[in-house]
Amino acid sequence: MDFIKREIMSHDLKIAGGKYPAIFNYRAIALAEDVSGVANGYTLARLDEDYDKDGNLKRIGTGESSMLAKAGLQAREIIGLAYGMMKSAGVNVDVEDLEASISPSELSEIIKQLKEIIKHQDIKAVVDESKNK
Repeated sequence: MDFIKREIMSHDLKIAGGKYPAIFNYRAIALAEDVSGVANGYTLARLDEDYDKDGNLKRIGTGESSMLAKAGLQAREIIGLAYGMMKSAGVNVDVEDLEASISPSELSEIIKQLKEIIKHQDIKAVVDESKNK
């Protein structure tokens, strides 16, 4: 019998001029919840529903009459997701240092990256031949 091992591919998360590996998995979710204090289902639903593909809050209407559709995620939720994904990929990062390094002007780009990582959580099955002996 072949044993199947799952390998999770890491993605790059660019924050404050640096590039870090990031993985979205259950550990990342648990860490994000610990940091933000918000249930992951709520955070992930709002991340998906409230933001467009470029990481900007969706708008209702056009021109001068347009308004933001929702209030969006709290900064602590975004930091929590980034922190959880980075820690899951093995990055030695402190949540306070991460929080201090993120500029508010980076938030839409970070949100865009988080959405892409979640969307493309590449998991591949690899046959572990060493278990067949």
